[in-house]
Amino acid sequence: MCWGGGATPQGGTQPSYSTNDLWLEITSVTNSLANLILHGTTSGTLYTIMSRQSLSPNVPWDAEQPLTGAVGQDWTTAQIPTFGRPVLFFRALVGSATPQRLWLYVPAIGNNSFNCVLWGTTENTSYDIRSTPTLQATNNWAVETNFLGAGGQFWTPVSIPLSGRPSLFLSARSWADSTGSGIPDWWLLQYFGTNGLDPYALCPSGDGWTLLQACQNGWNPFQFYTPPAPTGLTVKYYGPSTNLCVQWNPSPGPVTNYIVQCIIPALGQTNDSTSSGQTVFWDTLPNDAVNPSWPPTYQVMAQYSGGPSAWSALVSIYNPAISLEVSGGGSAMDLFLANWLFNDHYVPPATPNANVVRGPQGHLYLVTGYVPPGVASLRVSVTPGPYVPSYPISYDANYLWEDPQPFTNAPSGSCEISAALLQSGFYELPASLVPAYGSYDVAVETVATDGTVSDCTTNYG
Repeated sequence: MCWGGGATPQGGTQPSYSTNDLWLEITSVTNSLANLILHGTTSGTLYTIMSRQSLSPNVPWDAEQPLTGAVGQDWTTAQIPTFGRPVLFFRALVGSATPQRLWLYVPAIGNNSFNCVLWGTTENTSYDIRSTPTLQATNNWAVETNFLGAGGQFWTPVSIPLSGRPSLFLSARSWADSTGSGIPDWWLLQYFGTNGLDPYALCPSGDGWTLLQACQNGWNPFQFYTPPAPTGLTVKYYGPSTNLCVQWNPSPGPVTNYIVQCIIPALGQTNDSTSSGQTVFWDTLPNDAVNPSWPPTYQVMAQYSGGPSAWSALVSIYNPAISLEVSGGGSAMDLFLANWLFNDHYVPPATPNANVVRGPQGHLYLVTGYVPPGVASLRVSVTPGPYVPSYPISYDANYLWEDPQPFTNAPSGSCEISAALLQSGFYELPASLVPAYGSYDVAVETVATDGTVSDCTTNYG
């Protein structure tokens, strides 16, 4: 069935139809609407009106209007906007179909707005309209608006403010993802000419990013971008031993080598080492590199032929899985040498896991809450407080050296208390470690069964 240029329907000799035949009738064309009747419909059945502007075999039929069979009759009406098309051929089919073309029609410009119709939309599919003030060989298209396709029809009206711009060129884009890959069809077709690609395949630029990541970041997959940082970085430090193990996940893509960087705040050093394709690196820390307050940290960077990746996040040498939350401020100490006097009572902070508090007869106790699984012992160290002279003039017996003061049977320089001794939740610290009078800081760290240690957080007082 054909409509042409506002004339009456063209069909030649009137055909004959049987009762169950499906056939179209154009009743009139008014106000740029083609009024049709689809005969032979069944109530509630889905149909699609198809159209094309030529009977040439090179011009495909496309979905024009969805239709549902009317109730109580064997015919259903439809109105088809012509949208400036001088000739249209129609046919109908049973079932649903979706438009295969997307095009813009501008019926009017008024009230300082570009009033458009985007034809070829489907319900709830995302679209955007982009603009550029001039057309060049290469254009920088800016997104004007995003919207969803209207329901019950294959076209959606949209208005674009001119905002004083004397000229404006528009283009439309569908964000339909026909393969469910997470990448819209337009992006794959623009760069690869097909939409049948694995979204997790690596970009041809060799930068280690996947196609999905490149699309989400708005990148050209053939252009090299700073590769992703290595992931899964872990550091295993075994306390007094000098060796530690740095390990991470292999980075995607053609990695040439890795750079392992060790930052040592206590010595003011940053040391870089190269690992040729290996993701396990053994390192030896310099003497005096480990300071509980400023522990060494590691980060890793992957090298590609096109350039380096980003650095991974910094990871401390301490094991966070066995770390205790050590909270200060809860103990009361008579700081006689510094002429300070604290209240003689303990006010627990919120949900501490470990603390040092003063108990009966002025003795100090290590009090713990929950101890993580895998903890073999707790290591306790003591250092002088920051507000005490280098040594007390009148109380030589209470002088504490700047280095941590362990028990006499702990030549490693620290005191380790077995986790089994902490089942009751507290442990008395000997006076040889923490004298009754003085200003000092008590640091607690945990030691795992594999020998790795946690961070070392200090109680100040």
